[in-house]
Amino acid sequence: MDIILRATNKATMATLAETYGLRISDGEGGFRNHPGIRWTWWADNGKLMTAKGTYDADGAELTPPTFAAGVVAILRITSQFFTEDVDGVKTYDALTPDEADPDKAEQWARSRVARFVKNNGTPGTAGGISYWELDGVRLYKPADVQAFLVSNDVPGHSWQGGNSF
Repeated sequence: MDIILRATNKATMATLAETYGLRISDGEGGFRNHPGIRWTWWADNGKLMTAKGTYDADGAELTPPTFAAGVVAILRITSQFFTEDVDGVKTYDALTPDEADPDKAEQWARSRVARFVKNNGTPGTAGGISYWELDGVRLYKPADVQAFLVSNDVPGHSWQGGNSF
């Protein structure tokens, strides 16, 4: 499952990760990711473009591109997050058999992570994209961000190998 997060700054994002066990203290002032958690900054710099800049025929910039305020990251949660024993505690996100029916609601709606966000966050909309805010961090569904990118004709995030938002 992927979730796109936007916060005022990296410290706010780190606090969310530590509060909800996405990052685990090593007991010596450092942190490590919970098994099954992968983070990446949007476009490698944490900036999500909201409008392209304009350029003249020679490529000189007429108007600069605009970006969403704050920093943006992609949080990828793999199955290891739900099965790995961390400090004697296991977390699970198994679907019940009837929920596993592909004709039912999408994975996002069935996931314990998404239910937690929906039950504890505050819904809102920014730039036409729905989000849930939790402790100062806005969480977006990738499909909603992708629709925004397409409708505004702005580049998204690309991973090595060709996958992209």
